[in-house]
Amino acid sequence: MKKIRLIEGLIFFWGWILVFLAGADFPPPIGFIWLILLVGILAIIQDFYLRYLIRNINKKHIWLKNIFLFLLADIIVSSIVILTNFEYYNEISFALIWILVVSLVSTIYGIVFYIINKWIVNHILKV
Repeated sequence: MKKIRLIEGLIFFWGWILVFLAGADFPPPIGFIWLILLVGILAIIQDFYLRYLIRNINKKHIWLKNIFLFLLADIIVSSIVILTNFEYYNEISFALIWILVVSLVSTIYGIVFYIINKWIVNHILKV
């Protein structure tokens, strides 16, 4: 299980860094380091959550709990980004659009995360 968690953590970290690099200026601005730090922290949180999810993935209602937890995390992270960059997100409509976009993308990621781990648990780990 440690190997699976490590692989998923590395794919998550480098996958999101590459996505953000694709949208960044070249070379990325110095502030990009904060984005790398944020993705690293989220990868660690995801690892702790994955430990819980793998043990409980075949329980009833874990699907809905997974969606709820990813949505909650999305709102928290996007709100932190807004609060730390308030001069950029100074309009309420822009801030709400940011929260909605981040929440949509991350919730889709949460669904994919669940489906992949459900398959891993049932076909590779055979729990």
